[in-house]
Amino acid sequence: MATDARRGFLKANPASPAHTDKAMSALDEALDDLGKFKVQVVEGNPSTTSLKISSAESRECIDAFLSLFRAMFMVEIFGKNGFPEVDILYTFPDLVSSPFVTFEPGIHVLYYNAVFYGLHQLRGTNDVRTQAAYRKVLDSVPAWLASPSEQDLDGWTAALTAWTAIVHFDYQLSWRFHCKSCHFIKKRGLDVLDAVPAATREEEMQRNELRPLYWHALWCDMFFRLFYGKPRVMDYWPDKVKPLDIFATGNVRPKASQVMLVAVFMQSTVMTAEIMQLIDTASSEASEGVLAHKVEQFCCATEELVEDWNLVSTFSGLCGATSALKRGYECRN
Repeated sequence: MATDARRGFLKANPASPAHTDKAMSALDEALDDLGKFKVQVVEGNPSTTSLKISSAESRECIDAFLSLFRAMFMVEIFGKNGFPEVDILYTFPDLVSSPFVTFEPGIHVLYYNAVFYGLHQLRGTNDVRTQAAYRKVLDSVPAWLASPSEQDLDGWTAALTAWTAIVHFDYQLSWRFHCKSCHFIKKRGLDVLDAVPAATREEEMQRNELRPLYWHALWCDMFFRLFYGKPRVMDYWPDKVKPLDIFATGNVRPKASQVMLVAVFMQSTVMTAEIMQLIDTASSEASEGVLAHKVEQFCCATEELVEDWNLVSTFSGLCGATSALKRGYECRN
């Protein structure tokens, strides 16, 4: 395992002293491509008219989405981290057609993402409405990209839509959304959020709600580098962004699943970032044997992490619970 991983690391991540210039060039190109984004109509594919969903079912989808979102980003949805109030998502289908109510374009993208993930969990990927919801997400993107003002929500929306595209195997499109998320993070300084200590307790609490976006983007950035040969866009700064805090939102009695999720995510992300940083900064004269030894240590540490948290049996149980949830939904409908 370690030998194969080492070869993969060295092949996908050769030392590149000019990686910053290459990354920014790739970022600019990806954003330009995303700005030209258009949805093509393919005969036989589900259209947005296939997405017929009642208010009750919409609420059920949003409930499922919120649960998934908390697990994906390890953060709650509320105004301090740039999100609108959750009630907006619940009322969106009843008010979107009203001439007296106007929603920001980003809300449209967020809502249809929520419906997609809800239907994906409850009905499965192959359900025609799940596919129609994904199409509706894409249909909402051009207006969002054309919006003249940048919103606090944009970074989260881009990161979420990047993962939605991955679920649909649209990896090139996903990369572009990921780049938009990284662009937002860099523009807002979230990649150096803790370079200067917070001045007040309130500022520190607000930072706690923004850090998950950076860590999620860093994880995705390494995913694209390792598996799709993309350049590095997000830098790892261990002293400029604090790790996620399990008790950040005032929850002094977190569930075991929450503790496991944050601990495993942070450990695996930091370990991967460190080994990739080592490979990036290695000189051309560096012994391959030294790098191989470091990668071997990384692989052993990863195996220990899996064993420490009993991840194999835990994830097997989660898969069974998801199947039971889907069967229960099908029985009710």
